[in-house]
Amino acid sequence: MADLQVLMVGGKRCGKSSILASSIQFLNDNEILNDSLKIRSTGTVVEGGVPLNRKYGELVAFVYGKNSNKRYLVDFNADNKFSKYPFKIGVRKTLGNFTVKFIDAPGESYEPSEPEYIEMREYAKSSDVFVIAIDTPYLMEGNPGFALIVNCIPNLISLFKGDSKDDSTPVLKESGETINKKELKLFMFVPVKCEAYKDRMDEVVDKVKSVYSGLIKELLRHKECCISILPVFTAGGIEFAEFSDPNLLINKEDKNVDLYKKYGKELSEFRCNKLTKTTVRMSNGDIEDVEDNQQVIVDDEFKLRVPQYSWYKSTGDYSPKNCEQILLHTLRFVVSKKKINNETSFFGMKLSTMESALETISILIKDEGDGISHVRSLKSLEL
Repeated sequence: MADLQVLMVGGKRCGKSSILASSIQFLNDNEILNDSLKIRSTGTVVEGGVPLNRKYGELVAFVYGKNSNKRYLVDFNADNKFSKYPFKIGVRKTLGNFTVKFIDAPGESYEPSEPEYIEMREYAKSSDVFVIAIDTPYLMEGNPGFALIVNCIPNLISLFKGDSKDDSTPVLKESGETINKKELKLFMFVPVKCEAYKDRMDEVVDKVKSVYSGLIKELLRHKECCISILPVFTAGGIEFAEFSDPNLLINKEDKNVDLYKKYGKELSEFRCNKLTKTTVRMSNGDIEDVEDNQQVIVDDEFKLRVPQYSWYKSTGDYSPKNCEQILLHTLRFVVSKKKINNETSFFGMKLSTMESALETISILIKDEGDGISHVRSLKSLEL
């Protein structure tokens, strides 16, 4: 059994694994899909991260557990390891299956000075499909410099441009006069947390094209790169409300204590938004008074990577949208690539068998609506 590898890149806490977790409901319940394909998330993670089944449960519980009158912070548990999420896939009434392995690269790994960078580049070199997850509130609101920082855009440009002088094998090979069909690659720009912009999806797409223009230009320079924009509504029932400076509410006597070592890896229960000199909103949405023995300080550790806290509000039921499109577009692309290259096998299966199954579920694969669009599609290439 062979693996199909998809590399997911994007800033810390932008929601890469949440896309996969929110796809589980569609993959399990859609009759058209399940009549043709057997798709099963193992619910586990090969290494690092949180298992998808647990994350799915946490997302659902989070949406239904929040008061619509409050504003609150979402999950801050970033992982500094590579998380690998496998999906086992087979065709109904046939033998055999293969695995699509999504590799979630931690936000630290895009900087050449970080120890994870070399490992991440090796994953990039061996991948034909890439998911570039985009924190949409940072993309659409406020300081444009914050969008660059949070979404790691300059570092992603360097990664695919091949700026590393000590690396003789770049991620993207230089194109010749004709397209090298063996080197075809798919890049999916995936704005996440789009719920607050459901009526402004054209603006989201335009902003992606504008803010990511340097990276898109670099990818277009390589004739083999196909580029799509696939916005997703990660959970549906929650949406972005506002940004605030990152603050902590702590006891005054703790001022000179290394808080992150004292209280553990995360300080979510201390995170707050300073409303007045004497009141704060805590991460769970509760408004509290600042007592005489307490003080509000800047969350310096958080600010190193993400400049602001993102506050959200409840708007309804758990209702993710288009998260499954990442997997469906991946399957369609890889089947098409193998067909273009006159291959007959698909990761140990007959290519014709997988091609027939995809034709049956083609009605589920979206190429328009909700901002879904193509900068350069595989169909548009002269092959």
